[in-house]
Amino acid sequence: MAKLLLLLILLVFSVSAGAQIIETLGEARVPVVHITPEQARTRAIRQAKEEALQRAVGEEVLTSESVLTGGGEQRLSSLSSVESRGGIVSVEMLEDRLVTTGSMPTYCVRLRAVVQPYTTRADPSFGVAVTGVRGVGYRSGEPLGFALTPTDGCYLNIFLFDDSGGGARLYPNAYEPERFFSGGETVTFPTNRAIQYTLELGQLQAAEEVNTLVVVQTRRRVTYTSPKVDYESVSEWVSRLEPAVRQIVTVPVRIVSDR
Repeated sequence: MAKLLLLLILLVFSVSAGAQIIETLGEARVPVVHITPEQARTRAIRQAKEEALQRAVGEEVLTSESVLTGGGEQRLSSLSSVESRGGIVSVEMLEDRLVTTGSMPTYCVRLRAVVQPYTTRADPSFGVAVTGVRGVGYRSGEPLGFALTPTDGCYLNIFLFDDSGGGARLYPNAYEPERFFSGGETVTFPTNRAIQYTLELGQLQAAEEVNTLVVVQTRRRVTYTSPKVDYESVSEWVSRLEPAVRQIVTVPVRIVSDR
């Protein structure tokens, strides 16, 4: 079975108190028959960042979600899977290229990342329940609907990511303005019945894929304003928020071909 070898050298430094420079080597072997090189690159960079955080500020891996991507089962480390004492708030790409050596392609990436140490821990009582996502999945072209019930008053930012890390912000949007949600209030999305969150397969030849619904809950109004909506950009945005003022919930959304 052909494999793609990714070698990542991650240089991490912090401009905050307790600043330190750490050089980390991360490695991942990904079967190209089940995942594209771009998907493998995204996942390997994510794993290298987690390793860098562990060495820089310490972290505890709480969960690891198993999801179906493409033709096989892969491990997807979600935004909510790591309880860290710091977050990567910016990344500079120093090297990003595919090197072919014999029959084993190697993707080489070097990053410079800024790590922000946290001063608080997550509040386990602050959260949001997600219901209504169909476990059996959706056909491509069908609308997605769900309900959210926060434990405390909060603001919400909701995203949907595909298995390559690309995504879209579902809420707020031009037809659903941002507002405050009360604790215990159950709200059905979309909140505006004139619109739909339509699900589409990202790869035309794929029989199915698993997207990830990501709900970012914050105690104060913190709106994601970047025009770039992908896993890495949203992850860096979340990393800027202290754990005590935010919570992240992820739910897999299975999409199958309508053929």
